[in-house]
Amino acid sequence: MKKRATLLLTAVILSSQIFAGCGNQKSDESAAASISNSSLLSASSASGASTSTAYPLTIQTRGSDFISIDQTFEKVPERIVTANASSIDMLYRLGLQDKIIGTIAIDNEPGNEWADLYESLPKLGDKMTISKEVIAEAEPDIIIGRSATFEEGTFGSIVELNALGINVYAQKASDMSTAVTMESIIDDVRNLGEIFDVQDRAKEYADSLENRLSTVTKTVRDATGTDIKKVVVMATYQEGNFVVFGANAKLQNGILQTLNAENVMEKGGNGLTLENMVSANPDAIIYITSTRNKDIDVSAKEALLNESLLSSVPAIADKKIIEVPYDAFMDYGVRNFDTLEELADFLYNK
Repeated sequence: MKKRATLLLTAVILSSQIFAGCGNQKSDESAAASISNSSLLSASSASGASTSTAYPLTIQTRGSDFISIDQTFEKVPERIVTANASSIDMLYRLGLQDKIIGTIAIDNEPGNEWADLYESLPKLGDKMTISKEVIAEAEPDIIIGRSATFEEGTFGSIVELNALGINVYAQKASDMSTAVTMESIIDDVRNLGEIFDVQDRAKEYADSLENRLSTVTKTVRDATGTDIKKVVVMATYQEGNFVVFGANAKLQNGILQTLNAENVMEKGGNGLTLENMVSANPDAIIYITSTRNKDIDVSAKEALLNESLLSSVPAIADKKIIEVPYDAFMDYGVRNFDTLEELADFLYNK
């Protein structure tokens, strides 16, 4: 605790500097050019020469500013803080749940398989109350979450957290500055396997995800022609108004592309009306449910199907509306594979 307190007092001064002592430093332009962000795996892991991690291990990760920053691990991290649902899920699948010493409270219901684990974890705060100071008090070795989480201020940028002696892994699947696909989630699994020296387990699970992705890709290829299915991803439908999630959501757009589908709404927004839905004329609707909107969501699908102004819209006429929990589609983890398979069945087999 004394070491953390000293680091905390000096964080404001140090946060703008390069922290050579922590082994974490911003890469200069030449280093960034030589190390591709498409893979964070070390040379030994990528070549298959060894299934054990050689420490010290240095990887690159990117926060909300999308600047690559080196993270050096001198040994296996033993104390983890998670910042979103999908990071808990991935750690659980890799058998690393006992290393989680705290989490940020999630907004929606946890996945069934790790619900008991989530309930047992200390909650360090929620998105509105958490701070880097509170995180530092928990003394984690590493914090894992989506890129957008790590920004200056309340939660802390990667540089600020490194100043407190905390390494960061921002999920590659959440990096909005790059082309994100389902393969990005698989990369995250492999990268965590290397960081925590569980590479054999990570490879086995990553390979299973690769097989699932290949199966869906073949199903879609066999079932589709050249026509791309038009989809609206929406939420909180009430009295003719609703919210949409746009095609600028990178991973979600990648999911739809895998399914030979496209989000017809270029950008997300609220206050849309029935006229917008008629104009979009989707073949299918993905309706996103959430805990906070459960009172609205319970009757939304039926209300859409019974709306006379939408009767000519293919998604309504063909009753092609599917309800998907928020974290199963909008988060950045392995649960998205369940959703991918569910959507493939919904679009092509029903």
